[in-house]
Amino acid sequence: MNWYTQKKEAVLASLKTDQEQGLTSQEAHSRLVFYGLHTTTHVQPFSLIKTFLGSLVEPLILLLTAASVVIFFAGDPFDAFIIIGIILLNATIGTFQERRIALMVAKLQTFRKQQSIVLRDGSKTVVNNEHLVPGDILVLQEGDHVPADARILEAYGVSVDESVLTGESEPVFKQSDALEEECELFKQSNMLFVGSYLVTGYASAVVVATGVPLQSKKNTVKDEGLEVFSHQMPLQRDLARVLTFVLWLIVFICVSLFIIGLLAGKPFPELLAALIALFMCVVPQGLPVIMTIILVTGAYAVARHKVVAKRLQAIEALGRAQVALIDKTGTLTKNELMVVALQAGLQEYTVTGTGYHEQGGLFCNGVQVTQVDQSAQTMMEAAVLLDRSVLEWHDYKKKWLVKGSANEAALRICAHKCGIRLETVEPAYKKLYEIPFGAQHQYHAVFYEKEGTGILYGIGSFEALAKRSSVAPAQSQYAQKMLDSGLRVLAFVSKEFSLAEVKTVSKEDESSFFTGLFDEGLTFLGTVGVSDTLRENVAQVIQRMQQAGIQVVMATGDSAKTASYMARSAGICALPEHTVMKGTEFQKLSDTQLGSYLATTSVYARLLPTDKVRLVQAFQRQGKVVMVIGDGINDVPALLQAQVSVAMAGTGSEAAKEAAHILLL
Repeated sequence: MNWYTQKKEAVLASLKTDQEQGLTSQEAHSRLVFYGLHTTTHVQPFSLIKTFLGSLVEPLILLLTAASVVIFFAGDPFDAFIIIGIILLNATIGTFQERRIALMVAKLQTFRKQQSIVLRDGSKTVVNNEHLVPGDILVLQEGDHVPADARILEAYGVSVDESVLTGESEPVFKQSDALEEECELFKQSNMLFVGSYLVTGYASAVVVATGVPLQSKKNTVKDEGLEVFSHQMPLQRDLARVLTFVLWLIVFICVSLFIIGLLAGKPFPELLAALIALFMCVVPQGLPVIMTIILVTGAYAVARHKVVAKRLQAIEALGRAQVALIDKTGTLTKNELMVVALQAGLQEYTVTGTGYHEQGGLFCNGVQVTQVDQSAQTMMEAAVLLDRSVLEWHDYKKKWLVKGSANEAALRICAHKCGIRLETVEPAYKKLYEIPFGAQHQYHAVFYEKEGTGILYGIGSFEALAKRSSVAPAQSQYAQKMLDSGLRVLAFVSKEFSLAEVKTVSKEDESSFFTGLFDEGLTFLGTVGVSDTLRENVAQVIQRMQQAGIQVVMATGDSAKTASYMARSAGICALPEHTVMKGTEFQKLSDTQLGSYLATTSVYARLLPTDKVRLVQAFQRQGKVVMVIGDGINDVPALLQAQVSVAMAGTGSEAAKEAAHILLL
């Protein structure tokens, strides 16, 4: 069936599923038995032969091969065979080490199953991707990989990276309407395919096929494997320079001696033998083996510290790093967020508890409150309505794991402490439109119909929402107080609007209409302060990096106040404001101007993903070897640009782990 030409109602009917409820657990189990486990077989397994042959086309190996051919035909086959033996030994050692790394990465994948959010029995739940079945309703957000081929049911600001499938680097925008005519596979704008991931937006989609994905059956996949290396590593660059120098040196000396020998009347056979002997002396036959053994030793050394190098040369690049560009949330911090302070209207509350556990309460002036006022209740209703995350308890790690936005999960737990839950709030609201969170606009907004009236709720950064609404001085002061104490500050807004006006808006104009509706006349409800503690021993690790001569820089999308506080806590910068640069200032600087700030600026706040790439390039223009450490989808462009990149294997996004050279277990 051409799912993309069918209306979503017809697709749901064909798959016998419900958009709001999903499948029942019993039905999902029956379908799993019938269809079998969901696997994606288009990913090619590790090939010893392919890896072995690939190691024979390195520049140094080609030079040695040329030398052996010359020596063989010059009448010295024994020396030629020695050089060939060295080449084969080097290729064998490198191939088996690459195989060992591939097995380590594969074993890591078995420990950490890929998971997705689906609707089962009317509730969002996290399931292993291999347990997905046709008819499952997927809930996908920015940064999520598409786990199975699916037909989009709802799409709000969705753009998808399909480069692993098509080779095209530009994200593809998606929508939910049925297409009127048949088209090529990757022009199906209402379909999502395995191997792609959401760059922006929020979507719900119904799984239409499991097992071998559609794009593999069509034989249109451009298989890029699991690794993406877009920047030449330092060792490759230096070897190319050395080999170029050696090659020209050999050519110059041989030509010079050949001319001198001819002028001196030397016999041609004697002259040729002398030049071959010189050639053998200059060509570094032992360098490949020595280099490979050193890199393998390094790979074993870091593996003992629970670090997987996906490529041998990444170990050497790691040792050369001069600048470490580190993300904050989830990298320096645990990314276990908790609301610790709340201001609704002019009423201030302190929130107690631990992480994502619901134990705790709200206190006002030191006295615990059992019921919050109307302003706080409205804020918490917005929190549960806009929440797209799922929390899952991990028995082995003894902690809650978040699938989706950690901010939204923390706000939901705070709402539960206030006695407000989604199941009691949601029936009164009918969703009309949604603007997913984006780094550019820094807010998440949803538009509803409630009791015949249009109402919108928005959650986002204090700066983004304060300029769209009227904020009381006391509210602004409280927000600044929370920022100064290192908390992440999130603001809440609302607004009523006319439903009659909404009905006149065409499908094509929906996005601009609702965005314009949100951009002015908002009512500021209040703020919350969210804490995120540093990982253990972060300060000691930063200190050791600095003692090793590495310039440590924080690059984050968080606010300048929060970033500055966390940077001082981690020991990245000892002085406050003058070492911090905001994204708005960063974007105004030319490349030349930016270069003059690099040595003294330790913290870059409110950076976009493109800003992080530009920052990496600025250091590289100064001849620095840059290491990027990050875990989110917003870090991926910078991870790809850096000479060496590191991602968190346990908590990082799949896109970050694919882009990184090194994984921290």
